[in-house]
Amino acid sequence: MPKPEPIKATSFEFTIANGAVTAMEAINGSQSQYLRIPTNATFQIGTGTITETITTKNGMETKTFAQSATGSDIYTLTASTLTVASPTLYTPNGGERGLAFTISNGAVTAVHEEVTNGTQTRTHDLSITGADTFTVTSTGVTETRLHGNAVDTITYVQPSGETLYAVASVSTTFVSAGTATTMLSVNDHDRVSVTLSGGSVTAVQAVSATGALTTLTASANIVFSQPEVGFVVETITKGATNRYEVFYDGGGDGVYTEVAHGSGTTVDLVGLKAQLAQLDHSLITLL
Repeated sequence: MPKPEPIKATSFEFTIANGAVTAMEAINGSQSQYLRIPTNATFQIGTGTITETITTKNGMETKTFAQSATGSDIYTLTASTLTVASPTLYTPNGGERGLAFTISNGAVTAVHEEVTNGTQTRTHDLSITGADTFTVTSTGVTETRLHGNAVDTITYVQPSGETLYAVASVSTTFVSAGTATTMLSVNDHDRVSVTLSGGSVTAVQAVSATGALTTLTASANIVFSQPEVGFVVETITKGATNRYEVFYDGGGDGVYTEVAHGSGTTVDLVGLKAQLAQLDHSLITLL
């Protein structure tokens, strides 16, 4: 009998007995699925929070869940951290995989991945997107990336005797949607430059990863509007259905990044702004 496909959980339900977590369930809308609790998992129950820690010989993973307003036994994942015990370049197939950073005046200007198998080495340039920032430290390099409703912080170090960098830890924090009906979902690959006149959108250009501009042809089925300074909404009509994309200019440079999308024509701008307000200012300016 085939195993059921795991659901993409937005919430979790915990069964707590005598101060201990005895069962865990993933919930997504009307779907639910029981999750097996690993034997090496421990739980710490706080006031409105539950922290799960899983320790293995390769490292430690910690997840923090916060109690939801929808029910005392319903929690949402707010943060997770994976710490590697001994960062290494080695892969399960015996090869090596690592990153090389080009650093100029203390700043990362380029990144490429290097993979070696036997006598063969392949390199692949990695793009630095608008929502990526890198910080060079005395112990390595830290990358911060904003995507969807999450902020990833990845630390890279050089294992002893190596010139390439390996992942030492990955931390993710999630933005709480609260009661918003328009969910934050940053897509830094979808950016536009907008021309405004009297609060109306008169022209739109798509912005590529390299900054190249492509003028978008006007269409009766695609309408751009400015509901508020800093925000532009694209409404797409196809037959009797509508969907929208919301773009935001957090840096004030005239380039807008997609921060939300959904069906219909109603955008919960208040709820979306409340989610953006949870982000660090340095991340907002990247949008």
